[in-house]
Amino acid sequence: MKSIYSIILAGIASLSMLSCSDTSEMVPYVLTTQTEFGQQMVNSGVVGSVHTDSSTVVAEGVQENYIHFLSQDGYVTRAYAYMVDVNQADLDIKVCTANDYNSTMYSKQVLTEQAKLVEAAGNTVLGGINGDYFVSSGRPNGVLVKDSKVIKKYSTKATLSYFGITKDKKAVIGDESDLVANGMDNLRDAIGGKDWLVRAGNVMPQTVPIREAKTAIGVTASGKVIMFVVDGGQFYYSNGMILADVAKVMLQLGCTDAINLGSGKSSTFISRINNQIVLRNIPSNNMAEDAISNGLLIIKK
Repeated sequence: MKSIYSIILAGIASLSMLSCSDTSEMVPYVLTTQTEFGQQMVNSGVVGSVHTDSSTVVAEGVQENYIHFLSQDGYVTRAYAYMVDVNQADLDIKVCTANDYNSTMYSKQVLTEQAKLVEAAGNTVLGGINGDYFVSSGRPNGVLVKDSKVIKKYSTKATLSYFGITKDKKAVIGDESDLVANGMDNLRDAIGGKDWLVRAGNVMPQTVPIREAKTAIGVTASGKVIMFVVDGGQFYYSNGMILADVAKVMLQLGCTDAINLGSGKSSTFISRINNQIVLRNIPSNNMAEDAISNGLLIIKK
């Protein structure tokens, strides 16, 4: 019996020593980033710890950013963002549509193919994101203006938001009710949006707590455009974010106004790599690019 007690006591002592050893070797929690973008994400209060963050200058005036982090509430998350200075003469943001809207019927097409159609017309596409929410036919929920042609007027739900580029190449965000009241003559390109995330420099309250892939777009005080996509729906890869957290991020990225675009499996982020337009993120649609109604492309003239 004494030998059994001796074994038990020896085991307890070993566990105690192991526990003390583990504790003494634990590295204090330090939150470090490699880029300004990573630090802005941390400043949003959404990020708990950073695995990887990077920033790449795609072209003068266009920066592509990536971050892989653990959220404050313990979710693995991966997100991407473009920062685009449309004030530069050789840069622009344009609406693209499924099958170049070459008929009177709406349709759906993956964003990489939409971008190739735009390139075939003589443009250089540097990157892009998905656009508006849409119904099964491909008809977008909100307004759609392309190259000064109004394809779809403002929605019957004039409470929706929109992102647009004016005919003098200024990025704007507003309510569709503004278009009802003031007309659309000044818009060169526009797509519909949904929830306001940031308005006049203030984070807007959100009531939908769904954590999923999200796409957002915002405009800074200097007129730069922030295009943000977070992957979701894949527990071990990326869980997405709730809208309230996306709003915090867009504010920290410098947006005075920002809105939510089509999300979930439609959330798409494309890049130009080795002179090819490729899918950069991993969508939650079985990791395949989803066919969508429209998108926004970064164009170099």
